[in-house]
Amino acid sequence: LDAFSLIRETGLTAGVHAENDEIIKSRTERFIREGKTYPRAHCETRPYVSETESVLKALEIARAAGVRLHLYHVSCARCIEFAKYYREEGSSVTSETCPHYLIFSEEDMDTLGAKIRINPPVRGRQEPDLLWSHISQGEIDCISSDHAPWPVERKNKPSIFENACGAPGVETLLLLMFSEGVVKGRISIDILSKILSENPAKIFKLFPKKGTLAPGSDADIVVLDPEKKWVIGAGKMQTAAGWTPYEGREITGAVETTIVRGKIVFREGEVIGEKGYGCFVRPLG
Repeated sequence: LDAFSLIRETGLTAGVHAENDEIIKSRTERFIREGKTYPRAHCETRPYVSETESVLKALEIARAAGVRLHLYHVSCARCIEFAKYYREEGSSVTSETCPHYLIFSEEDMDTLGAKIRINPPVRGRQEPDLLWSHISQGEIDCISSDHAPWPVERKNKPSIFENACGAPGVETLLLLMFSEGVVKGRISIDILSKILSENPAKIFKLFPKKGTLAPGSDADIVVLDPEKKWVIGAGKMQTAAGWTPYEGREITGAVETTIVRGKIVFREGEVIGEKGYGCFVRPLG
């Protein structure tokens, strides 16, 4: 409560990774004692309530502190419904989800194992459709990559609990959302622009320097070929991780050119930007 109150005084946003660690620790210790270290054990030790309870706690404390709250990488629709309820009450709350929660489900742990050991975990088979529906209705504000490029040796241990949590995802974020969202008719191109550009810039007070193409804004532009089909593969990635959970997935849409502050930094599969060109972006206002 004190921390949220201090953040309120800055005018910035309090962000929360919402999971109840006591539930998770207790279950994980019991599963390890009982030898339950198979891939799905990661999901079973992080049940829905370990996330939903934590979201409710964050929402209630944020309401009391009067701070703007952002819920990071939400994995299930119930949390979005809680956020909607608090918004309707007058609280300032935004939320995000990630491509892995929109594409994978708990059943995929059987084949992908630790490659999709992510916190919170991937959920039941019904959740991706529910989350897509919330995105299309404007009830999820942005999509993040939750990029965690662990080397493969941190992802190949026999016990699911010995593996690092997270996966590389920043390079595939736009492409997966375009292919799975726009191409498949789940969301419009306007919604895609909002959840990947405009809304994040507004939430974290970078707008209008970022998040829009307008006089005075940075000229950050992606030129995308909307019809090009290709197959995701680790060999095509820039990340040093050397693997991707989306290996072998065919998608439609490819980035041809990336422009940062008016300068071309990526073209036809090659990074041509100069080291040191990136700069810190300070929140506005």
